Amino acid sequence: HGYGSAGVQQSSMQQVYGGAGMQQSDFRNRQPTYGGNVGGDFEAGQAQGAFVAKAKAPAGPSRLHQFAVVSKKPDFLITWLVPCLIFVANTLLFSYGFMQLPSLCLLISSVLLLASCIMFFIRSRGHIWLPLSVTLFIAVLASSFLGLYIYDQFAIFPAFYRNTRLYANVVASQPSAAVADAGKITFTAEASVDTNHSAAFVSESGFVYCIAPVRDGSAMPQVEFWAVGVQCCNAQGDFTCDQAQDPSAHAGIRVFDNSGWFSASRSDFYEHARWKAEAMHSLVSAPEPMYIRWVQESRLDMLSDFYRDRAIGNLCSFFMMYGVGSMALAFALYRERPRK
Repeated sequence: HGYGSAGVQQSSMQQVYGGAGMQQSDFRNRQPTYGGNVGGDFEAGQAQGAFVAKAKAPAGPSRLHQFAVVSKKPDFLITWLVPCLIFVANTLLFSYGFMQLPSLCLLISSVLLLASCIMFFIRSRGHIWLPLSVTLFIAVLASSFLGLYIYDQFAIFPAFYRNTRLYANVVASQPSAAVADAGKITFTAEASVDTNHSAAFVSESGFVYCIAPVRDGSAMPQVEFWAVGVQCCNAQGDFTCDQAQDPSAHAGIRVFDNSGWFSASRSDFYEHARWKAEAMHSLVSAPEPMYIRWVQESRLDMLSDFYRDRAIGNLCSFFMMYGVGSMALAFALYRERPRK
């Protein structure tokens, strides 16, 4: 029995110590896991370092570097330069050839557009056909439109003056129909611009169209020639256009009318100004008078040179802008040749 008591005591002691061990284990479990936190911080530091390293890693090739590489490849040069050359040639054709050969201009544009459509339909046969079809299609449409614009606004007028006649010693009171094919006229010394009977017509866009009769001192039954200009008089008249105030000026450049495809015709506004002058000053005009710019004889090429220079300037601007724009388009459409 005594040994049994001792066994019981020993078992109790073991339970006590076991409980103490459990308490110690619980205590340890409740201790802050400093090692775990350090490991977590270390891992977080590694992740942050990897992110920073990734951020600082060199990026891929820049667009400028890519263009420097692509610009040396023949397929890119074909996609860019061939439509550019077609754009230049077709623009010049429409600008300076549409008056004499309109059917040829339209035929060439139609053939080029058809070629671009064919390239589009065979795009699966090669990587170059799709970008070439797009750049060619845009080049033909743009060149046809801009060529017609240059022709109608500028290039048509030097052609008019080349194809018309120069008349000398014209009497201001003679019928203007007698010199209907004139482009440049020199009048007799008695001719001058009657600025006292001028008028101005202000258009809806704010431009002032000025007009004054040309007289020669005789009793003229009606006005056959009218000197005109833009933005060179006030609302009441006061005509100061070109060399109207110069007594040594006795020549006139005929004002031709264009097709008016892109802007309103100036002749229509000159008609309104003439009607106003007739009403204001009780003037009688010929049913179809001639409108001229009053200049000295040495300046008879003034309008022809002006429109020639404007045509060349606009062409150069269009060529440069299209060259840059088509290069960017060709680069955006460029695809590498598939590797076999």
